[in-house]
Amino acid sequence: MSDRFACPQCGFPIVMPPYALGRHLNCPECQTLVELPYLTRKVKPRRRQPLPGWAAVIITFCLAIIMAHFTYRMVLGRVKSERQNTLKQILLLVDEDERSGRADAAVRRLDAALQLVSEPGVTSAGEADAIRSRRDRLAAAQLEITQKLALENAEADLVVAGSLMRAPLPDPAALFDLCDRVLKSLQSLDTPRALAARQKAENLAGQIIEQRGIVIEPPRGAFAYEPDTVTRQAGLGAALHTILVGRGYVPPRESSPLTPLWNQSAPFRLAIELKETRADKYMSSVLDTFLIVAELQFSQAGTLVWKHRLEGRTRQPCPTLPARLSGVLAIRKTKDLESERLFFDDAAAQLISELSKATASLPAYAPGQPTSPGR
Repeated sequence: MSDRFACPQCGFPIVMPPYALGRHLNCPECQTLVELPYLTRKVKPRRRQPLPGWAAVIITFCLAIIMAHFTYRMVLGRVKSERQNTLKQILLLVDEDERSGRADAAVRRLDAALQLVSEPGVTSAGEADAIRSRRDRLAAAQLEITQKLALENAEADLVVAGSLMRAPLPDPAALFDLCDRVLKSLQSLDTPRALAARQKAENLAGQIIEQRGIVIEPPRGAFAYEPDTVTRQAGLGAALHTILVGRGYVPPRESSPLTPLWNQSAPFRLAIELKETRADKYMSSVLDTFLIVAELQFSQAGTLVWKHRLEGRTRQPCPTLPARLSGVLAIRKTKDLESERLFFDDAAAQLISELSKATASLPAYAPGQPTSPGR
């Protein structure tokens, strides 16, 4: 029997004291409590070599990278699987739409499918090309159906427009609505039928414009603000438009494909000459009031037929001036642009309020004389 044995924990050789068999003692190396064996054998001592700190950091870092890589691959595989399932569902819905004749819905779904297959790993290049080809085929079929329907609707509108034109008193507004719709719906078509329909719409509208068309020319003169402040912002142009329609004339429409026809064919013109000047001081303040003079000239084929002069002046006191400013203006020694603009707007409002009286003498259009206004 040997007189020493190895520590079962660290392998350090422990010398057995005499007559100590079965007793417990602490290992001199690792302080582990061990029992002295009754029978011992020679055991090769084991020395535990602790890892350096840098090695433990490297091992931990490598393990973390490996775990992150496997986690990423697992998540990526799941995402690809979900996208593939989504693509299958979309294609099934496309089949159903195509069987039901809903080509427009099928095209929208195929657009979504193409967006999905643009991501890597969802499907093969051949399958993506097949989806793209199918989408283009359905889109072409849908475009053909849409164009055919638009052409049929346009031709139906032209039939109604022709009936309106043959009426004893044609309704210009309804006629232009139909012609505008025809031109807008067929503007992208260049087939012979579409070109013929557009030409017919222009001809029908042109007949009305040649008879009743009137152009309201841009204002000329001297302006206190912008040239269109009175005509557009204050509403003089809109008021004149309403009056001219009531007198039987047809002013041009904004943003209409038919608008160029007025400059080519309209026999009537309404010119506006404006003179916007600063007038007297407002009450006892340093602010100016305004005087707006408008001269309207109505002509046919370059010949002056009617003219009238209008005036609009700021009222004192101005009813549109806020109460909070009324008391301040009397003691204010500097200009106040906000208040002066209110004075200008009040003068413009007075001008427009006199418009209906002035245009009472405006010649009305006579249906029996298509090229000249009635008296």
